[in-house]
Amino acid sequence: MSTTSNVIKQLIVINALGGDRTGLVYDLTRVVADCGGNIVESRMSALGTDFAMLLLVSGHWHTLAKLEGELKNFPKPAALRPRSGAPSSALQDPMS
Repeated sequence: MSTTSNVIKQLIVINALGGDRTGLVYDLTRVVADCGGNIVESRMSALGTDFAMLLLVSGHWHTLAKLEGELKNFPKPAALRPRSGAPSSALQDPMS
């Protein structure tokens, strides 16, 4: 007999923009992992001296709430300014 969790995982999108430096990807993904989030998809690009990062993160509601709080406390001197929010696909009815 297998047991499955009826807890539904939710998604948030994190976008981060700023100056490029060694360790940025590690710093942001460590926060996601430490909060218990799972990176479902990611896109990153270095453009000259700037860096852009998009992450689709899944987790239970309490995991994502903790993650959003930690992102607000992300070190201000860091080159990235992360922001989070619900993915637009989660807000729209795909049948409309």
